Amino acid sequence: MKYLILALFCMLAVQSQAQKPAKTQSPAKLAKEAAELEKQGNYMKAAVYYETAYAEKEENLEWIYKAGTCYLYVRDYANAAKCLADVKEQQSNAKFDKPAYKYAIALKQSGQYNEARAAFEEFIAQYKGADLEKMRKIVDTEIKGCSFALKNKETATVTTSIIHLPAAINTEQMDFAPVAFNDGVLYFTSTKDDKAAIYRSQKVNSNWMRANMPDIFAGKMEKPNFGNAAFTPDGKRLYFTQCDLSEGGKPTCAIYAMIEEDGKWGNPVKLPDYINAANASSSQPNICIDGDKEILYFSSNRDGGKGGFDLWYCSRPANSNGFNFTLPKNLGNNINTTGDEMTPFFHTPSSTLYFSSDGWITAGGLDIFKSQGSQLKWEIVQNMGFPINSPADDLYFIISESHGGGYLVSNRTAEPNKVATTNDDIFYYGENKIEVTVKGKVFDCASKANGDAQTLTDVNIKLFERTEDGTEELIENKMLAVAEYKFVLQPKKNYLVEISRESYATASFEISTFEFNRTETHTKDLCLEIPSLKIEDIRAMIVPLEHNSKQNPYQLPSNPPTDPKTKEPYAEGTPVYEEFKRIEGIASTGTDGKVHYDGDGGEIIAYIPDIVAVVETPKKDPKSDKINKKDPKPDKKDPKQVKKDKRNGARENFAPEQYTDEPANIAFRLQVIAVRKLREDKYKELKTINGLRLEYEPTDDGLTRVMLVPENNNDDGTTGFKSKARALDALIFVVNNYGTFKTAFIAKYENGSRVGDAIRGWEE
Repeated sequence: MKYLILALFCMLAVQSQAQKPAKTQSPAKLAKEAAELEKQGNYMKAAVYYETAYAEKEENLEWIYKAGTCYLYVRDYANAAKCLADVKEQQSNAKFDKPAYKYAIALKQSGQYNEARAAFEEFIAQYKGADLEKMRKIVDTEIKGCSFALKNKETATVTTSIIHLPAAINTEQMDFAPVAFNDGVLYFTSTKDDKAAIYRSQKVNSNWMRANMPDIFAGKMEKPNFGNAAFTPDGKRLYFTQCDLSEGGKPTCAIYAMIEEDGKWGNPVKLPDYINAANASSSQPNICIDGDKEILYFSSNRDGGKGGFDLWYCSRPANSNGFNFTLPKNLGNNINTTGDEMTPFFHTPSSTLYFSSDGWITAGGLDIFKSQGSQLKWEIVQNMGFPINSPADDLYFIISESHGGGYLVSNRTAEPNKVATTNDDIFYYGENKIEVTVKGKVFDCASKANGDAQTLTDVNIKLFERTEDGTEELIENKMLAVAEYKFVLQPKKNYLVEISRESYATASFEISTFEFNRTETHTKDLCLEIPSLKIEDIRAMIVPLEHNSKQNPYQLPSNPPTDPKTKEPYAEGTPVYEEFKRIEGIASTGTDGKVHYDGDGGEIIAYIPDIVAVVETPKKDPKSDKINKKDPKPDKKDPKQVKKDKRNGARENFAPEQYTDEPANIAFRLQVIAVRKLREDKYKELKTINGLRLEYEPTDDGLTRVMLVPENNNDDGTTGFKSKARALDALIFVVNNYGTFKTAFIAKYENGSRVGDAIRGWEE
C-alpha cells in the first residue's frame, strides 16, 4: 500500500461502501471473483469477497488470510486484525507470508499498542524464516514504536488542536498535499473525479468555498494524474508531479515545473533526467530559498539511496530563468533510513525540515518527524508525537503563519465525518500556544548607582527549569559578548535565571509563567556587584588555590591581576596591589620566581625544589615479574536478565550501520541533562537501558552532568562510545523515548577531557 501513498493516490484499491456479494454464489466462485478483483487492484472489494467465502467455508484458511492482507493493503486495520487473528498461528504454512507479523501491524495501527507489542514478541519468538535477522531488526523497531506511543500518550502536553476540514475540501476519496497561501487560499490534490488533480479553495468568513481546478492547468497536462504542488516564495514558479498508472494502479512519477511570466503561466516542463531518474519515481517537491540559491527537496526511490524512498535535494541560482539544477544529493543518515521517507517541507524561519517516515521508531505506520539543519547537515530526527501523529499514517505536514497554524494529511478517524481509515484527508492544526519572552540588560551595580550605568560584556547566563520535585534542570547556558539576554519560555512552568561574571558576585531571579495568560514580553534588567574582597579572596586571585604543594608551583606574573571595572592591573594603593607586591617579595627568595601554598589553606611560600640523588635502577630480568596487561573480562550478563531486558523493550545496539572506531584516547558520551541539584531517582528509568550506564560529572560552576556511557570501559582505557554512529543512535533513542530529555547531545572526549561543540547529528 505504501507505494501508492508515496507517489500520489489510491483510486482502485479502495471503493467506499463495498457491498457484500449475493449469498447465492458458492464459496469457490466468490473466491475466484475475489482473486480477479485483487488482480485488478480493487483490494477492498476483493477483501469483502474473500471474507464472505470464508464465512461459508471456514476450513479454507487461505481465504481469510487473503481477506486480511487485502484489508491491510487498503489500511482497514480493524478488519485486517479480525481476519488475520484466525491465521496468526500458521507460521509454518508456506501458503501464508508472515501472518502473525501482519496481525501485529494491524493491531499497532489500530492503536492497540499493548496487544501489538505482545503479538510482535510472539511472532519473532516463533519465526524461523531465512530472513530471521532482518525481521528481528524490523520487529525490534516496531516494539519500540509501541513503547514510544504508550509513553508519549502519557507524557504529551496537548497544546495543539487538530481539526478535520469540511466536505468542501475532504471527500470520500484521497485528499492530500496541502499548500497554503495568503488570504485563506489553499491548494491541494484530490482523486475525487477518479483521477488525481490539483484543486483550489478559499476560506471566506470562516467557511471554505467549494474547491475547483485552477484554469492554469486546463489542457496543459501530459498525464491524466497530477498533484503535489509547490510554489516558490515569490509565486512565480510552480513545481508538481505527474504520474503514469501501470496495470494494478502502481504509479511512476516525475517532477515538472511551470513558470509565470507577464501574468500568464507557461506549459509544464519536465525537470532534467538526472532529477527524474529512469526506472524510478521522483515526487513531492518542496521549494525554499537559501541566500542566492533555490533549493528543491523531493522524495525518490532511485538507486543510491538508503532504501525505499529517500529524501534528496538539488539547487540552482535563484536568479536564473532555466532549470540548471545541481545533481541531486541524498540527505544522508540523519534523515534517511532503509524504510520510506517522503513529503518534505522545509520551514525557512526555523531552518527545520519536516517529513514523514516509517523507518524510524513510529507510533503508527508513517509518522511525522523534524530535524534542524539544511542540505547535507542535519541534527538527529525527533518524532512529533501525539496529537500530530496517530496510530494511522500521518504525512504532508506544513506550517503556515498566514493561516495561524498549518496542515497535515492523515487517514486517522475523525468522527462524526470520518469513520474509516481507508482514505487520506486534510487536517488543520492550530497551536494553543502562549510564549513568554524574558529579556534584559546586565549592568555594573556601582556605575549604575553613580548615574553612569555601564553594561558588562563576557557575561555567562544560565536558564534553569524548576520541576515539581525541586530539581533545577539546565535548559540553556550562554556566554554573552554583549550585555543583553533573551529567553523564550514555555507556559505553566517555573524558571530560574542565573547571571555571573568573573570577579563579580552571581545574581539570579525566578520567573513563573503560570501567571501569564497570553503571549507577552517581560523585561528584567540586572546589575552585578563586585563583592568586598577578603584577604583570602585576594590571595586566591593572585595565586590559584590548586597550587598547594611544591609539586605544583605557580609562576607569579609580572603584573597584579586585572581590575574588572578598569580592565587594567590593580593600581598602587589598592589591597590587591599591596598583597601582590608582598607575594612578589616572597617569590624572589625562591627559585624561578615561583610560589605555592604550604598545603591546603596554608601560607604562601617560595618554591625551593628538593635535591634528589640520582640512583641507577638495575634492569629487570625479562623472564621474571611478568605482568598480565589485559584487564579481566567482565562477567557475562545473566541470560535471564538479558531475556527480561528484551521483554521490557530495552535497547541493545545503538547504530544502524557498522561502527567505525575512533583513534585511541577519543570517545563520545551522551549528556542527558545538567542540573544544579542532583536527584538520582529522577533518572532511574535511564538505568534500565541495556548496555548503558549512568555517570555523573561535576563541573567547575557547580553543575552536575547526567551522562550515559557504555557499561564497560574500552580497551584503550577510555569511557564512552568509541563509535560516533553508536553514540548518535543512542541519542536518537533517548530523545524520542524520554520526552523530558529533548536537549540531550553528544560530547567528544579526548584523553578524558571534553573537546569541541555539542554534537546533534552527522556532518555528511
